Amino acid sequence: MTSTLDPTGTAPVATSHEQEDARPPGHVIRALLPNYSLPDIHAAIEWLELGEYLSTAGWGLIMPRALLKLTAKGKAFADSGLLEGPERDLVYQEDPYAAFIARQFSPADDALFSFLGEEVLTPIGIKAFDGKVDGIEAFRGELLRKMRLARFFVCILTRRAELQSGRFASSVWLYQETGAAVALGKKPLLLVEDGLDDHYAGELQKNYEYIPFLRAGFEDAFRAVGRRILNDLEANHIPAPIRLDT
Repeated sequence: MTSTLDPTGTAPVATSHEQEDARPPGHVIRALLPNYSLPDIHAAIEWLELGEYLSTAGWGLIMPRALLKLTAKGKAFADSGLLEGPERDLVYQEDPYAAFIARQFSPADDALFSFLGEEVLTPIGIKAFDGKVDGIEAFRGELLRKMRLARFFVCILTRRAELQSGRFASSVWLYQETGAAVALGKKPLLLVEDGLDDHYAGELQKNYEYIPFLRAGFEDAFRAVGRRILNDLEANHIPAPIRLDT
């Protein structure tokens, strides 16, 4: 970087100053704006400073300007592209590699949840958990905590009560959990079992992304969840998780 000084008022003097791994904040923000919103960029810079990945360095003698400078810790992170354990918890207010699965706690649906978690999500590096916990009060708080933590919200919307029409309604809890997820800023992905009455599933299907499935041979439909999650991470410039299926 070069600055021009005129300390005596007679002849300007050009001076140069070097800072490795540093840029003015404006340069950093302008480079990121095509892909990220301004509030997200400012929040990311603040979190990286709190985590001691970034520091502020001064440049210039008269009216010095601030520079954002990578620390040794920040350079190691930039080289690896990975955050481990507590460091990831510090930077991410939501876990980009976690999915909350809303489901009915019935033996008939256990196989659906197990397949989605163990055969689809875990192999691609995505943690899957549900809202199971003991006690009503603990359930409410833990449910919201888990939803808030996970980037992804997937609802397995299955049959519960048969209607006079011969079609079915699902659990009222699943509709409420989907509403709570929306309130927390999530984008629900619904797995909708064939046979649900339009009155109970149709409005959700109109407003949110959904995948229909048949109970017999549900596996192919559920595998689509993994592909959509990986596409979302790529579209939002989030590093791909560590996969177990490669």
